[in-house]
Amino acid sequence: MLVPGHGLVPGRLGIGQAGARAEGPPVADGVLQAGEEPVKPDPAIFKLALDRLGLPPGQCVFADDTEENLLPAYRMGMAVFHALDEQVTAAALRELLELSGG
Repeated sequence: MLVPGHGLVPGRLGIGQAGARAEGPPVADGVLQAGEEPVKPDPAIFKLALDRLGLPPGQCVFADDTEENLLPAYRMGMAVFHALDEQVTAAALRELLELSGG
């Protein structure tokens, strides 16, 4: 189901829901720091991130270059992206979240 470098798996997040982002949740970055416990792919790290964001999994996207890290996030209901190419990943996430930029 994942195509390396291009693999968006929507989970419960759809383009229509992302379109509501203008008045929806903020785009967050740096919620967790490297070295923090637990670590990927432990599902607890995704639960911790969701708790800190105060968001349900269906409103979140998780991108990672290691495929095994995607499954726990997907099982929780997050959209996941197998991010092997920085340019492709940035473009896909901008489109998904309906952000401008380039």
